[in-house]
Order: sequence, then structure tokens, then C-alpha cells
Amino acid sequence: MGRQTAFVTGAEGGLGRAVALALARRGWQVVAVVQRGRGGGPAADELRQAGGALRTVTANVARRAELEQALDVVDHFGGTLRLLLPAAEVVHRAPFAEMNPRHWQEMVEVNLMGLFHTVQASLPLMEGGGHIFLPAGVADGRQGAPSWAVYGATKAALRGFADALRDELRPRRIRVTLLTVGGAEGETPAAASLAPDHIAPWILHVLDHPEVSVEEVHILPLAGGPAGERPPAGR
Repeated sequence: MGRQTAFVTGAEGGLGRAVALALARRGWQVVAVVQRGRGGGPAADELRQAGGALRTVTANVARRAELEQALDVVDHFGGTLRLLLPAAEVVHRAPFAEMNPRHWQEMVEVNLMGLFHTVQASLPLMEGGGHIFLPAGVADGRQGAPSWAVYGATKAALRGFADALRDELRPRRIRVTLLTVGGAEGETPAAASLAPDHIAPWILHVLDHPEVSVEEVHILPLAGGPAGERPPAGR
């Protein structure tokens, strides 16, 4: 089998960066999308240093035209997409009564509408099957917390989306896995956090077992213990 191609958004940091790098190290060809205006810093340097197996592009996922231009890079790698991780997100924290409407609008546009655009625009490139991971944050928004109302709402919506999408895409041999964590460091309201580098190996572990359909992966840190256990070594 030839090298497989992945499309990862939100690669400027957090889970997107961790998964993009992990896939490249595993031998995948990766198109890593960095949100416009957020492409600087050590994380971006690390992506650039990953070499030829990883191509970094800049786009606002809430703008369909920019997203489709980013997907054109998949053609450079052969045109067949096998993995999609729409991890781009925006986080604004404030009591809902005090939140600037522009902030919750931005979260809805990127975290929800941007994800919808990413999935729909990617599907034509997933002929022959593939895998979509939908990152739904802390228990897919079911664990609400003060000052996280809108962020939690954008994540809670993904469970219904994942369930419907899974049934729609099963005949096309495209698997859909909902990814919930408790919670990724710097990204979620959970007091006990998991570093993204502890979460990425579990995605690889699921990919190593295409003979089964994993509908949800829920990862929690051990109370009073290390920030998560790593899965068994992959192939």
C-alpha cells in the first residue's frame, strides 16, 4: 500500500499539531492547516521542520473558498484522502450574559460551521474509504461549566452530527469516530487535563485496527496519577 494522506485542521497547536506530527512520523503524508493569523511560534516551526511528508497551509476554515484551496494540496500527494481530523477551534471564555456576541459568533463559525465545511468539502477526496475523527472536547459538551456555555454548545452538537454522519457514510466505507477527552491541556475547561501528545497515540491505535468500527473514544486522566496512559505500540 502506498503512503496515505491525512488532512488536519487546527495544526497550529493542541490536538491538531500533535496528530499532524504523529502521523508524519508514522509515515503518513499530512496536509496541516494552520488557522489564519495563528501560524507563528514554536508549534509552526516544528511543523515546518517535519519535512516533505508534511505540508503546512494557512486557511480560515469558516471560509469555504480558503478551505477548498487548502484541500487542493491533497492532489499534490496523490489525491486520495484517508484520514480527516477537523481540529480547528476558537475558544472565548466569559459568563454568557457578559460575552461579546462577536466572540460566540466566531466560536460557532469556526468550531461548528468550519467543521461542517471541512467534512463536506473533504468527502469527494475520500473515495474508497477513510476515517473521520471528530474532536468533541470534554465529554462532548455534556459537562457544562460556568463561562464555557457557548464553547460547550459547539462541542455538544457534534454527537448528533457524528451519529448521523456515521450511518450516512458507512456504505462508502468511511468510519466516523467521536473523540472526547477530559480534557486536552490548554483547550478545555476540565481541571484535570491531558496533554495533546497523550491523546494522539490513541488515534493512531484506532487506525491500526481497521477491521473494527470504533464509534467513540473517551479518554480521561487518572485521578491523582499520570496524565493518561499510552496505548499499546502500533504496527
